[in-house]
Amino acid sequence: MTAARTARLAPVELPELAIPEVAPELPSSIYPDRVERLRERAARRGYDQLVVYADREHSANLSYLTGFDPRFEEAILIVGMTGTPTLLAGNECIGLARDAHLSNLAAFLPPFLVSPDLAMTLVD
Repeated sequence: MTAARTARLAPVELPELAIPEVAPELPSSIYPDRVERLRERAARRGYDQLVVYADREHSANLSYLTGFDPRFEEAILIVGMTGTPTLLAGNECIGLARDAHLSNLAAFLPPFLVSPDLAMTLVD
């Protein structure tokens, strides 16, 4: 039989809530290394192309690989076994996508211009 556990309240000091002078940022060199590790794992599984989809709610994989977090619409990263990956983004995100940490990465893709009419044709 397990012993009963009781909770107790204790005073704690609040942490200092200050704005850092320098924003924390990962070095740009980390992203090409991540892509290379992805390629190695893909090659072991027999893949020659990978497609990474991202939107506002599902952006962790894309952000991990590129440092880009799509805020307003979908984005797609295409990673081949060699060369520079291609990041496809629409007009809402293309400016941010071009600032991603992997150089020469972003391409504009107008179909990402999301409208309710287009969305309904894709669902039907």
